[in-house]
Amino acid sequence: MSLLRGIARPLLAAPLALDAIDALIHPDRHVAKLDALRPVFSRIEERSNIESIDPYLSRSARISAGVTLLAAGAFALGKAPRTCAAVLTAIALPMAVINHEQPASLRLKLANCAGLFFASLDRNGRPSYSWRRNQLIEAASSRGAHSSGAAQ
Repeated sequence: MSLLRGIARPLLAAPLALDAIDALIHPDRHVAKLDALRPVFSRIEERSNIESIDPYLSRSARISAGVTLLAAGAFALGKAPRTCAAVLTAIALPMAVINHEQPASLRLKLANCAGLFFASLDRNGRPSYSWRRNQLIEAASSRGAHSSGAAQ
């Protein structure tokens, strides 16, 4: 891992990891951030046999925080960085749009999501899996053509 990636990955993951730790300790604060979605939750309560969806939201906040903390830690350490960056982007982007208090904080959160998105595309200088697969297929088919031509 290059020095730049070794510094950039933990810096990108740190705010999400800190937020995840806070969500594990205080899930109710994070559930309160979802007040904009309260009409959706009310419809879910009406259409199901659930008296109150709040305990489920609290549990979901903790589960999401655990996934975020795991992905942020693995991303910071460089373990499956593309997958972890994609997971972090998928978790952080909707929350950034729902929970922005001020335009400046929204821009900052969207910039962090953009950084994570680009990190999910970073192949570290290696070709993509599809390119390598196609090269293996071409090499195998050319070997098959050479061996069948030699047998004639």
